[in-house]
Amino acid sequence: MNVFAWPIAVVIIAFGFMLLFRNPIIAFLGRVKEVGSGGIKASSQEPQPPSESKPTTASDLLSVSTNPLVAERETAIEADLKTRGPSETAEVVRLLTRQLAVLQISLAFEHLDNVIWGSQIELLRIMNSTPAGLSESEIRPFYDQAAGAYPDIYKNYTFENYMHFLLESILISESVGRYYIVTFGHEYLVYLASVGRTGWRPF
Repeated sequence: MNVFAWPIAVVIIAFGFMLLFRNPIIAFLGRVKEVGSGGIKASSQEPQPPSESKPTTASDLLSVSTNPLVAERETAIEADLKTRGPSETAEVVRLLTRQLAVLQISLAFEHLDNVIWGSQIELLRIMNSTPAGLSESEIRPFYDQAAGAYPDIYKNYTFENYMHFLLESILISESVGRYYIVTFGHEYLVYLASVGRTGWRPF
């Protein structure tokens, strides 16, 4: 598995991008968990679909009042572009488009990493090494084992919910009764390896 190369320029523009865009880059259906003195509890309520909003135009973005931190990042981006050498407008657009694409993917991975459960990551790893895919009967033990270890978490979270999350998060696909990891799922595993998050995690 090759380590995904994340351009250094992404770090430069990431913070300013997150300040400007408040809505999630990619909407994932997550599990609502309550954290309190009694520990973590799973909610039986289904997450609501993301609300639709009017697309943000270039004029909208440019009209936003720039705070000092955003201005600082914009200056850094401009300086970074000069060191990379693109002189034509088309070259600049291609470079920024590539950086934005990488940034959107990395933010989506970070969001996913906050809501996915350990057993689902292990399932993805098995799928990643199984080109022929897995049947539902081969997948169910991952759910059953996690549900047995964390009954309070899983008591209102069915196997169907478990699979729906993976499908709606564009991590896996289903065809003729078998489930396969897709590109987004594969690259998410590569991302975990590249940032050193390969250890065990609960649920």
